[in-house]
Amino acid sequence: MLNLANMCYFGCRMYRFRVVRVSGGKTGPLDEMADSFATRLAPYAKLERVNVKETAFRSESDRPRVLAEEAEKIRKQMVGTVIILGEHGKTFDSKAFSKKLDEWARQGAEPVTFIMGGPLGYDRALEKEATAVLSLSPLTFPHDLAHLLLLEQLYRACTINTGKTYHY
Repeated sequence: MLNLANMCYFGCRMYRFRVVRVSGGKTGPLDEMADSFATRLAPYAKLERVNVKETAFRSESDRPRVLAEEAEKIRKQMVGTVIILGEHGKTFDSKAFSKKLDEWARQGAEPVTFIMGGPLGYDRALEKEATAVLSLSPLTFPHDLAHLLLLEQLYRACTINTGKTYHY
């Protein structure tokens, strides 16, 4: 039986995405652009964005404690197919990412949850609990920019997968 709740108005499968990011809670100009892509995603995907409060730290020496505390908060948000964003992850071009995203979504474990660590990164032990580790680029970006890039790429992938003209 066709489940209309999981269909977008283009007749394609409606994706379910969850973006979990460790954040200080401050908003800036990039958040407005991210909101724009979240709105654009609406015809293609149900998007949930979750901010996990970052753990305060004074120096790099606090890294083990901070990563362990943040990992516990992140674990509580890990549902469905879990993809961690990390510098050592696999990179894709946009077309290959759109195919991989569709594959992750069709694995049946919904939603596809993307995890973004805090300023000090994430506890590498989380990788064992994830489906994959994804790198947006070999470059390092501020978290707000990485969040924006992820939402733009999710939108781009959805338009590629539905044959809409956004990606040329």
